[in-house]
Amino acid sequence: MVSSEPAIFVDRVVTRLGEQLIHDGVTFSVPRGVVAAVIGSSGCGKSVLLREIVGLMRPTAGSISLFGRAVHELSLGELASLRRRVGMLFQFGALFSALSVYDNIALPLREFTLLGESVIREVVAVKAALADFPLDSLAKRPSQLSGGMVKRAALARALALDPELLLLDEPTSGLDPITARRFDDLIATLSDTLGLTVMMVTHDLDSLFGITEQLIVLTNHRVAGSGSVAEASMIDDPWIREYFSTRKVHAGAE
Repeated sequence: MVSSEPAIFVDRVVTRLGEQLIHDGVTFSVPRGVVAAVIGSSGCGKSVLLREIVGLMRPTAGSISLFGRAVHELSLGELASLRRRVGMLFQFGALFSALSVYDNIALPLREFTLLGESVIREVVAVKAALADFPLDSLAKRPSQLSGGMVKRAALARALALDPELLLLDEPTSGLDPITARRFDDLIATLSDTLGLTVMMVTHDLDSLFGITEQLIVLTNHRVAGSGSVAEASMIDDPWIREYFSTRKVHAGAE
């Protein structure tokens, strides 16, 4: 069941990088337990927004709250504690190349918990299974993996600390269509079975139509609209019309 308290609340965020305006009053909320997606033209600040949500960047103005707590008003200790409730999957996996997949997944457990190695071994196996990563490949290095396997290994690491919120930056980029759809199905299953809130930045129309429950559209430095994919596709905006022109969209589309 979706809680009435949003997992994410972005309130009138303004972001400037030097003289460049990135966001100008961006406002939206993401309820708990849904799969949400953010789309927008290149350079509109989608990935910047993810970094602001987890407190890696501070917006010029406005506020961002996670689970009811204002991210940029927290102490370093409080922010570190809040971040443990969030799993992050970076665009290219961001696995440590010198470590095995096992050690990549185990890293947050070793850093943020007091679990013994025998327990960590069990947790790593569980997280790898949740991410559909084969246990017999845990000893491999990232360079030995296919693109899809890298994504699954990175997902297992993102799940290591039992997050409530999963942030995904272009999760299906670089994957062939079959692997991408399998990854989508995996994300949807994890959201349903674990009650995860998922927010992803993506350009993948199939991901939007396949698993997205809430779509947030960024254009002209602001949120042009937020709602279902069908609702967002009907927004009267040149970029949105062009974006969805590659696929027929009807008001009742799922």
